[in-house]
Amino acid sequence: MKVFLIIFSCLVIFCCCTRQGAQLPSNKGNDNPVQMDMMTYNKLCIEAENKKYRFVATMKEGVCEVGLQAVSASHPFYDLEGSNNIVTIQTERYFNDPMIIKGYGAGASVTAAGVFGDIMSIANIR
Repeated sequence: MKVFLIIFSCLVIFCCCTRQGAQLPSNKGNDNPVQMDMMTYNKLCIEAENKKYRFVATMKEGVCEVGLQAVSASHPFYDLEGSNNIVTIQTERYFNDPMIIKGYGAGASVTAAGVFGDIMSIANIR
């Protein structure tokens, strides 16, 4: 296992690359990882482990959480690209094999128009 230690100001980040022989690519000719920003370095670490970042929302026992997670190739969200959306439903009946609903989303321009319309509606309520 390779362990990389990076120090950003007062932050210490440990990134473990567990794949045998995993190598971090260089950062535009700069091989010094201390000069990379934290997000770039973490992205390179997960890519070395064959993982991808995905925004994931979960709801468990009435508590909702949304955040960036590194998912492996076996995760249903791994191959999600572009404006596609995916919902995984895991219940008592669908525990070992969760129900997955996947499809195209509206896209950036339609979503932006909807958000803009909502903002205009709120502004006109006053």
